Amino acid sequence: MLRCLLDLRHWDEREILHWSQRRQRRNAEAQRCHTARKARERHDDLDAAVFAAYGWPQSLTDEQLLERLVALNAERAAEESRGLVRWLRPEFQNPSGLAAATQSDPPGTPTTAVAKATQLPKWPAKFSEQVLAVRNALAREDRSWSAEEVARSFKSARRGAVADALDSLSALGLIVAFDASGVKRWKAPARSAA
Repeated sequence: MLRCLLDLRHWDEREILHWSQRRQRRNAEAQRCHTARKARERHDDLDAAVFAAYGWPQSLTDEQLLERLVALNAERAAEESRGLVRWLRPEFQNPSGLAAATQSDPPGTPTTAVAKATQLPKWPAKFSEQVLAVRNALAREDRSWSAEEVARSFKSARRGAVADALDSLSALGLIVAFDASGVKRWKAPARSAA
């Protein structure tokens, strides 16, 4: 290498440029191979961690993996229909800390309805939290709600603020809005079991 550098003074400009470009291509190719190898290693590490988390062998074929994931999805859907919800991030997904509805609840009874109004969840101050609280309230029961009914399921909720949150969820397609006998109502879409 040193000899090449010393002999550069005898090379013309075109030879120097060609040598430099060849060296850059070799370095770029080596870098791409190194980056691809590192990415592959990280993907393999991630795959191993996911298999370990599920307690599954790493030798599963794609078809076997898909079968297990479909079965797991059906199992989770059945658990949720019985009222067991496995929150991954409870502070975000369920900030009010309310439990999901259970099979023992009589049909049409909100899970937050209690004898004393003091046990109702407090209406959040921030609009984003209000929208999330309303979405969670609607998801607990498979029925339609008026803004007044949703407002009564919270402490200090104003009907107008609840209606704004309901309209926002409807605009995002997360709930369905409709008129029933001249009263605007909202309903969470039905979830499929699988």
